[in-house]
Amino acid sequence: MTYPKPMLSIVIPTKNRQKYAIPCINSILSINDNRLELVVHDNSETNVLETYLKNNFIDKRLVYRYNPKPMSTVHNFNESMKYVNGEYVCFIGDDDGINPSLIDVALWAKKNNIDAVRSDLLIFYLWPNNSRTGQLSISPFTGKATLVNIEKELKCFLKDGGVDYMRHKIPKVYHGIVRKECFDKIKDKLGYYFGGLTPDIFSAISISLVANKVFSVDYPLTIAGSSAASEETHRTEQARNTPLKDAPHLRNRGPYNWSDRVPAVYSGESVWAESAIKALEAFSRTDLIAMIDRFKLAAQIAIPYPHYEKIILNDFLKGNEYSLTALRLHVAKLSIILMRFIRRITFRIRMITMREFLYKHDHVDASVDAMEIVRQYLNKKNMCNYFYSDI
Repeated sequence: MTYPKPMLSIVIPTKNRQKYAIPCINSILSINDNRLELVVHDNSETNVLETYLKNNFIDKRLVYRYNPKPMSTVHNFNESMKYVNGEYVCFIGDDDGINPSLIDVALWAKKNNIDAVRSDLLIFYLWPNNSRTGQLSISPFTGKATLVNIEKELKCFLKDGGVDYMRHKIPKVYHGIVRKECFDKIKDKLGYYFGGLTPDIFSAISISLVANKVFSVDYPLTIAGSSAASEETHRTEQARNTPLKDAPHLRNRGPYNWSDRVPAVYSGESVWAESAIKALEAFSRTDLIAMIDRFKLAAQIAIPYPHYEKIILNDFLKGNEYSLTALRLHVAKLSIILMRFIRRITFRIRMITMREFLYKHDHVDASVDAMEIVRQYLNKKNMCNYFYSDI
């Protein structure tokens, strides 16, 4: 069967990370399927990637645009979306990869009139660096698909502090699949596709407010990569002590008003919450903003960033170390730590009951190699073309 337009567009906004982008592009274009489109929007300071692609690829499925104009990550995502032609869209980072059978998930979604398909991150790839070889890990999965109660999941996410959206079954385009029509609705409503400071969580909230039918699948959609470049954003000691005004998310963003509903400190958690609130504000959903648990939000930041706790307690929660407010913050921290412990135990019990454990493969040099290992793994499990049945 032929399609008048691509079934699935894989979108990669990239900037100055040619080392990772080139293997990622190679891996996706190695998939022999004309229903797949790859959109690459390159905001690098040089045209190294452009030159490489011109010299190495003649592939009509590749849509490449180079724009060296300084822009934020949010702007890069917005520009990328302008060139999407597929019925469904999936965004990934330039150090990530995809399940080589992802097109089958999009076909399954179309056949069953599904707006979005989301999954937990089940496959991780650590790029090699000076202290380690490349490593691929695959968590066990069942292939089960479950209809999501979008409103319930969104409210649960907000009541948990509005931070860790990956832990909740809300739709996402970053490492997920979303019907392009949902983004058309967002653009019609807001005048743009992505806002806030992190496009992944802003879009997750926006999609939750426009999508009608969302499924969560216990099946890997993508390969989540972690490279030295991506780890510099939040995980280094320097990043952990970055003043909010110097946050990389604000670079080339233009004038930006930080919400007083989020502690004014720089962390991944605070930026995620800020972007979630910006999406709700854009849709005039003050009712949902009011559901965000301020103490759980504060605790989500204070746990990984204890040096911020005094600032959060005094400036954001308006308390001191001997107040009832401080006690409530500590209770929130303990409840989060307990839930994380329970999740780890539950995961281990699940692996034991499935009689299957975490699969690891060492000495994986690049994402193109990681995708081939995933392909072999799925073939061995007879799950390479899993999504064919009706719901």
